[in-house]
Amino acid sequence: MAAAQGTAAAASATQLRMLGVTVAKGFVYGTTAVWLGAAAAPNQATHKWTAYVKGLETELNCVRKVVFVLHPSFENPTRTVTSAPFEIFCEGWGEFEMQIFVHFKDAQLKPIELRHNLVLYQLDENGQQVLSKAPVVREVYDEFVFDDPTMGFYHKLALPGQLDPVLQTKYALEEQQQLALFDVVRRQIDLEITRLYDLYSAADRDIKDMRDEVRNADG
Repeated sequence: MAAAQGTAAAASATQLRMLGVTVAKGFVYGTTAVWLGAAAAPNQATHKWTAYVKGLETELNCVRKVVFVLHPSFENPTRTVTSAPFEIFCEGWGEFEMQIFVHFKDAQLKPIELRHNLVLYQLDENGQQVLSKAPVVREVYDEFVFDDPTMGFYHKLALPGQLDPVLQTKYALEEQQQLALFDVVRRQIDLEITRLYDLYSAADRDIKDMRDEVRNADG
């Protein structure tokens, strides 16, 4: 039981909110398309393309999964990626707007919805499509902003060497204090249980003594 209680206390401590702390995590999302060439069959796929969500310097350790929702004409238009790299590969001939839902490892956070237009062709100065084997990249920079993250989630936002050492020290101390408080409360509960048990035992003995006296009196 002691080991289980300790594990539960440690798990609770990681859910403590780091009040007043805001963390911004930069990321990019977008698409890259490549023309298949003049040999592409009419009314068939003209391009290969990929859609993605990725971190700048490190993987997005804070992300649990990414869901890409494509045009309904695609077979299996909802594509879910549960580990990095968060990307999908497709072929097609038309441009459309896709939805991207980013789910985080903190289950209390709602998914973020992004919208992105798949672009297959470069345009010239007259707005005409240009057929070229050069990749067509359409990419957007954005940031996830987390206010008052839990301690556990905060440590998923960056590698250990990138975490603020002052915050690490401050909240490590608070975690120790919280665990010590849990231990004090547990001891108080144990003492209260012992006290109530002693009272119950004493009352039970009194009742038995009273019953014996009644029997003796009747006898």
